[in-house]
Amino acid sequence: HAKAYQAGIEFFINKPINLIEVKAVLEKVEQSLKMASQLSSISQMINNFNQQAASSVKVSQADQANATLKYLGMTSEKGTADILQIVPLMKSNGANYRNLDLTSVMGLDEHEKKVIEQRIRRAIKVGLANTANRLIDNPYDDQLSNLANSLFGYENVHSEMLFQQRKRKSGGRITIQRFLDGLADLNSSTEN
Repeated sequence: HAKAYQAGIEFFINKPINLIEVKAVLEKVEQSLKMASQLSSISQMINNFNQQAASSVKVSQADQANATLKYLGMTSEKGTADILQIVPLMKSNGANYRNLDLTSVMGLDEHEKKVIEQRIRRAIKVGLANTANRLIDNPYDDQLSNLANSLFGYENVHSEMLFQQRKRKSGGRITIQRFLDGLADLNSSTEN
């Protein structure tokens, strides 16, 4: 019997054959088959759930960038579409903005690249102005303050706030790299 159990045998019918024992073994085999079927169904359900969760995470990453730009009041700007196209390219190429070769990954020439960057700069400038105005109205909004620091830098937001209040002659400076790298980092942090 020990060798049979080691080989994977679960049930025995001993001689002489007893009808009660045969029924008990058949019931155990039936239960075993039902349990295997249920485990297979549960495993399939878990796999389906994991696939759905993974696809919803991908959707939420794209939605996260869009939601952030909407939160900053940038969605009506032409450069927003460019930003939403570039951030996933940064992620898929594992590159920050400086190391992303836009001309090759987007099939652009230098002139087209400069036009896109100009649209992006204008959109980011609008985002900075909107953020500064919102922080003037609500200086204790920690979520917006943290986001502003990640995307623009505290000193630039502060300068823009002073400019909006006419306490300074020029506003905060923006950089495409800081903004796009910060936006890509926000998306990465939502994955984990």
